[in-house]
This record gives sequence, structure tokens and C-alpha cells, in this order.
Amino acid sequence: MTDKNNKTIAIGDIVRLDNSPIKVNNGLYVVIQDGTSGLYLGTDLTMYKVIKNKNGGYSLSKAKYVICFYPLTNTSSKYRYSRKELDTATIEIIESAKPKSYEIIPKGSREIPSGYGFEHPDDDYFYAAISEGDKLIKNFTYLVSQTDKMTAVLSNLALKDGQTLTIKKMNHNWGNHYKKGFSYELRKVDAA
Repeated sequence: MTDKNNKTIAIGDIVRLDNSPIKVNNGLYVVIQDGTSGLYLGTDLTMYKVIKNKNGGYSLSKAKYVICFYPLTNTSSKYRYSRKELDTATIEIIESAKPKSYEIIPKGSREIPSGYGFEHPDDDYFYAAISEGDKLIKNFTYLVSQTDKMTAVLSNLALKDGQTLTIKKMNHNWGNHYKKGFSYELRKVDAA
């Protein structure tokens, strides 16, 4: 999908949505999905609202309405807009993702003990959660084979004071081991 300047929109890009007839949709977003992830269906953009920080960078919004899909969809009985009206909305890339600026590294031991279900690599995925205290703000799930998509989303996001990022490697076949994922962390790659 392209923006109003004919630039291709990718996961992790910060975009501005304008001219939406649903006024709450107008604003800045980070693109979470674009139809290329193995865990999600569809070709529309899934976006999460962000706010620009004073020192640059963007933080996830904690507003009431934070998720948006593009092209716009009308899923509420509160609004009655035609496809033509919804198509008046424009989208523009404000800042491109920088997926190569971070890497995911294991915390502690680099070895995963045997018998923990990592025998089907296509089922391995990363679960990343941004939270503030006990409150989950947003979680992201990407296949391990698509780690670059997760690092792209996180490349333009900055945590506010009191927020934490937790990354766990999981496997769909774990059953009771689901909550025992192995912890990872995001590390900035030194520019060479």
C-alpha cells in the first residue's frame, strides 16, 4: 500500500492520517501490520495511535480509541459513512521504520533447555508487551522468522517513564508452558 506521496508504507512507519470523516481517526499512528505477517490475515494496515514526545520519538497513546485500520472501515453503528466518504481520508509517512537499528538478544543463558517445545520453528514467535505497572498498553506478536517486523515497530517507539518492554519467545505447541517463555531484550545496534 502507498501513501499520498506514492511511497510504500511498511510495518513500523509512523504515518499521519488526515481528512477522515470519523474525526477521532485523524492523527499519528505506527503501522503494526500490513498483511505480510504470517500470524495475521488481510491486506489492510493495522495501526496504533502514537503521540510525539518532546525529546523526539513517539510513544504509544493511552487514549480510548487507539486502533485504526486503513483503508478506513466503518465498524460502529454510531457512524454511517459511505465508502466514498471514508476514501477521502489521506495517509502520509512521517518517519520510516529503522528495523536494522535494533536486535533481539536473549537475557541470561543463550541455550534453551531441551524438551521446551522448540522442535517446530514455524510455530516459534516473539511476544512483546509494553506495559505500565500492571496495565498492558499494547502487545505485539511476530513469528521469529519475521523478527525484523517487530524490531521495525519498536524502532520508532520510545518508552515513557514507568513503562517497560517485555519480550518472550513462545511456541504454539507449548500447552502448559505458554507462560514460561524465554526472555529476550532489545539492544541498539552500534553504527559501524
